[in-house]
Amino acid sequence: MGAQNPPHGTRSHRFSKKVAMQNLQDALQWVLAPGERILVKTEVSKVSEEHDRKGYLVLSTERLFFMGETRDHKGFELDRDANWNLKAIRVTYADYASWPWAVHISGSAFYGTKPLAPEIQNALALAVQAATPPPSPPPSTQPPVVVTHEVIKEIVKVPCRYCGQLNLITDTKCASCGAGVR
Repeated sequence: MGAQNPPHGTRSHRFSKKVAMQNLQDALQWVLAPGERILVKTEVSKVSEEHDRKGYLVLSTERLFFMGETRDHKGFELDRDANWNLKAIRVTYADYASWPWAVHISGSAFYGTKPLAPEIQNALALAVQAATPPPSPPPSTQPPVVVTHEVIKEIVKVPCRYCGQLNLITDTKCASCGAGVR
């Protein structure tokens, strides 16, 4: 039996129907947008509440997506819940050191016993960096700023009407002749 030939249509049409194909390559070509290329794919298992599903985590020039085996294990189909634009991926957990490795992406959990392709790890690492807020700046080591207030007093002096000596306006007698200033 030959490969299925899906009807041609727009990309939105391709995602509106669940299309399963026996051949992985045909299935991948069906879900790719014009100009989109596959960079790498890694065999993984997707863990969900319903069941574990084997398939491939695929990194393309535009997105990361999961092509899973059909329930009858005779073909592959795009998992629409595991299809992320590279700019919108949110990785909540990633552990590639343990065996099997595990990664949680936007609510979907994946694990694998075969090494995760470095290109996918790098794409996920960039997603983690984008989601991580920048560190707060370190506390300042400069000395605290001291604010001083300068008070300016105006001193008014008036001349004595008898001798001409300048006296403070608050004085009652002339400091020179003793006459009353006011």
